[in-house]
Amino acid sequence: MLKPNWLYISLMIAGFSPFNAKTAPIHANAGHAVCNVYDYRAVGDGVALDSAAINNAINDCHARGGGIAKLPPGVFRSGTIFLQDNVFLDVEAGATILGSANLADYVKLSHSSEGRDTALIVAENVHDTGIIGKGTIDGNGRSFIKATADRWTPYFDVGLTRQGHAWADRMGQSNAGPVTMGPRPGVLFLALHVQGLQLQDFHVVDSPNWTIKIGCSHFINANHLVVLNDPRIPNNDAMDISTSSDATISDSYFQAGDDALVIGGPCLDGWCQEKAERIKVHNVTLVSRSAALRVGPAAQGVRDLSFDHVVVRDSNRGITIQLRASEIVEYISFNDTVIDSHLIDGPWWGAGEPITISVAHWDYQSWSKTESLGILRHVRFTHTVTNSDSPVVIYSTEPGHIYDIDFEGLSLSMKPSSLNAILGGNLDLQPTTPIDLGVRRQDMAAILVHNVDNLRLNKVKVRWLDSFPDFYTNALSADGFHDLTIDHFVGAASSTALPAIHLQNGSGVDIRHARATAGPLLQQSGVTNLVHK
Repeated sequence: MLKPNWLYISLMIAGFSPFNAKTAPIHANAGHAVCNVYDYRAVGDGVALDSAAINNAINDCHARGGGIAKLPPGVFRSGTIFLQDNVFLDVEAGATILGSANLADYVKLSHSSEGRDTALIVAENVHDTGIIGKGTIDGNGRSFIKATADRWTPYFDVGLTRQGHAWADRMGQSNAGPVTMGPRPGVLFLALHVQGLQLQDFHVVDSPNWTIKIGCSHFINANHLVVLNDPRIPNNDAMDISTSSDATISDSYFQAGDDALVIGGPCLDGWCQEKAERIKVHNVTLVSRSAALRVGPAAQGVRDLSFDHVVVRDSNRGITIQLRASEIVEYISFNDTVIDSHLIDGPWWGAGEPITISVAHWDYQSWSKTESLGILRHVRFTHTVTNSDSPVVIYSTEPGHIYDIDFEGLSLSMKPSSLNAILGGNLDLQPTTPIDLGVRRQDMAAILVHNVDNLRLNKVKVRWLDSFPDFYTNALSADGFHDLTIDHFVGAASSTALPAIHLQNGSGVDIRHARATAGPLLQQSGVTNLVHK
């Protein structure tokens, strides 16, 4: 881990944000107090409750004009902590904030989202604040796991899956989680309506629920963070920046039982709704039992996102972009991405896809009801390498809602697993309405395209590393498309009896410099305006 960015923190305390000096709030009178929690009667033995001491240190530091509330080495068992203007919580190396196992120690918030109304650390309606230091925040999730697991009950027609009730029976075993949780705190760190937020250098372990949730906040810098959550615990998403803008996330490692990193997701919609925009992510590694990286669904839309040097490991789904209402999601770029995804043996959302992009409908409780679907446009993937037992999926339930998608330099290695026959061959669109569309039987190409316009595939390579069940088919299968460009394609179907590229019911195809490494190259039906050179 790098040293804390003290220049950045001193500027933040002084009220200056480097994200946008013209629009960031200026507070020239901020002080430089240092408030040691031991001076406020903290015990730090992991047994005594230190919430009051920590909050007193923060409040006194705020009253003195701002500065650092310092946690030296020790284990500080705590309930809810409230951050204040111009105060940074410095969790030093050797210090641990231990979330209390007693729910009575968590203050009830005045409002909730998805039923969550408590948090370990809260920053709300404040400015120029954050958490720094090389210490640890331990959410104590292990204290909230039920000794007896509840059996998973499917909420859609499992008869529509390829394996039927055998699929549901295997999912119900929850061999890779999720475990069953009892009553638990809602969020580990919650930021709402914060102007100027710095999160730097600390570790998080074992969050019992949502981990870092940031909503309706601006000028956010999160770097050199490590989140190591129990992958069996449901809903312990590592970081979610929703309804917020002007954020940078860098040089971090996020592991979660649910989504590892979410930009513009719906979980904070019960607290506030704004557009998520101007967010940069670079040099992060993600591990998840659901989606490693998820964009959307977002009631107010998402725009201007960039992801550089993202590594996905051991995840049930690599990158997913989801639209579920009438939102617009646009101008998103991914550069230098490596994805290792596979089917996970348990009822998590996702079916091993390295990339899945979908537009469907979902009646989310805090959104205005709408019959129209959203629009996804202007998305770029450059230099992407995937290793997976499942396909890349680009899918809209209706035509005309996904367009201008560009893959430049896409290498797919299809590697089989023992779960392909047991759980594979199903399209997972969860969450969706009607719920019967959630998971259903689908033959799988390495790249599966449905109802997409202006799709460009340049320098795509597809390899099948061993034999797959016969419902895994072509290298590329597309239908319902308009204006498809395939340039410098190299690959084959899973079987030499099948064409590498299968196209149907579309218009406007330009295929150049394409080569099948085995079997025929192309089969098409119902396609107009096809050019093959």
